[in-house]
Amino acid sequence: MDRKLTAALSMSDMDTAAKLIDSFRPRLKALVRLRMSPQLSTRVDDSDVAQEAISAAVANLSKFDHKSHSSVYLWVRAITLNKLAEATRHHLTVHKRSVHKEEAETLDQEESSIWLANRLVSDLSSPSSQAIKSELIEKTRCGLDAIEATDREMLILTHYEGMSLAEAAQVVGLSKSGAGKRYLRAIKSLRYVLESLDDASKNTN
Repeated sequence: MDRKLTAALSMSDMDTAAKLIDSFRPRLKALVRLRMSPQLSTRVDDSDVAQEAISAAVANLSKFDHKSHSSVYLWVRAITLNKLAEATRHHLTVHKRSVHKEEAETLDQEESSIWLANRLVSDLSSPSSQAIKSELIEKTRCGLDAIEATDREMLILTHYEGMSLAEAAQVVGLSKSGAGKRYLRAIKSLRYVLESLDDASKNTN
């Protein structure tokens, strides 16, 4: 993908370059759904955010520097997250005091364990009532809280965003080997959480 885009840009073939950027649309929509807060999801459609990001990327293709950005997808992903942040500020923080804005900007790290807990419970269990499900989520979240934030992010990037280890390493600011160690440690911790979740789920049935 990177070589194709570089080749297209070198030949000023903007149509081909634009099509290559547009091929990221499914991943970008999934990214937005993953990172969007529940409050924002009632006001903004993931397709709209992805489209704005693609339009911005296409409009700035001439500024893309392969030397500065080792991955085309990560460049477009960053643009997408900026568009999502803009939507969040516009819809959820406008007219609020600055202290509320600061709280909103720190939710991602704090909520990663909550999101992952919800996803794991939904994927791995079928509780018979909302009360049981909420209890399982809380137990799972407590287990995930013991996993460092960077390790949780490695799990989300690789398993839910579908990134390669090299891409995830760039996002979290680690070397590939360092990210690999974090990933293996996270998997080991996650296995313990999953075993606990499975035991808790069986006890509720």
